[in-house]
Amino acid sequence: MTDTQLETFFLNNSDYFISNSIMGNVVRWIGWLILKGLVWIADQCQSLYDISFGLVDFTSWGTLNSYIRQFQPLFVVLMVVSLFALGILLITTHEKKPKFLINLCIACLCVTSSTVIFQQMNTIVQDIKTGIESVKVSGQPFDGVYDIVSNNLIDLLYMDQKVGMKNLNFSDPDQKIYHPQISEKNFWMIDYTEVMNYKSDYEFHKDGEAKTILQKKLVPLSEETGLDQYQIRNVYNGFGWNSDGDADAFNEFYFRYKFDFFLSYLELAAIIILYVAMSYKCVRVVWELAVSRLLATLYSAELSGGEKIGKILTFIRDSYILLLMTTLC
Repeated sequence: MTDTQLETFFLNNSDYFISNSIMGNVVRWIGWLILKGLVWIADQCQSLYDISFGLVDFTSWGTLNSYIRQFQPLFVVLMVVSLFALGILLITTHEKKPKFLINLCIACLCVTSSTVIFQQMNTIVQDIKTGIESVKVSGQPFDGVYDIVSNNLIDLLYMDQKVGMKNLNFSDPDQKIYHPQISEKNFWMIDYTEVMNYKSDYEFHKDGEAKTILQKKLVPLSEETGLDQYQIRNVYNGFGWNSDGDADAFNEFYFRYKFDFFLSYLELAAIIILYVAMSYKCVRVVWELAVSRLLATLYSAELSGGEKIGKILTFIRDSYILLLMTTLC
């Protein structure tokens, strides 16, 4: 590449070819350390949500089943009172007949089959959750908080291997190629302060222009003519006894990575709040389902009405739907 081509190249990509400096190293180290902390918190919150959702099995827990069975004598008492009230109602009122058979079937269902029904409902919502999480976005499986890192990280080496460094033009938004899917293991191995030494053993693109670009730097000159003027010079290898070849102290090599910290911090903060809120919602719904199961058993003894048990069953249905909505969120 000629000096004119290099000048155009560096002007188009000035935001992503950042030279190494002591202050730059410190800022990058602090910024990446904060990112690691937020990613760790978000990852733990994601695990918290999965655990909270799994608490739905509490509604069919053996100890809860035994606890509910202890209320069977109370159910019998309520059934006797309800039958007495039903008899009085049939004797004194002829205009409106209660749905006796329907209410009786509901009572039998709540007393004999609630454990099996809740077990089946728990299995269904957990299977649907697994199915929702397996849905691929843009052809890639969802990888939790690490997708946020992938969508905001640019790796110059990866870009060079994909299209060749001389073809980069970050002034065009469509030319930005973010890092491929980063796994949890790969994320913790990234050194955000890593610099690209053009004499290193990196596997560059076969066009051979990467090393030429990495050893050059665009320097602004005076503006006596009223126009911006620049000069291309070699990067400084650093100060040291082997400064002719290696990356010694105070070198001006370009940083390998470019990351959008501000946007990522906002995204991670948002997803942390979301996971905490959905975890709280799951725990609350599971508790309300357990209480509703007990109330359904007791209110099913009311054979003369049926409105209250109907509302309880509707609430149980809506609670399971709400659990699935947390997964969609």
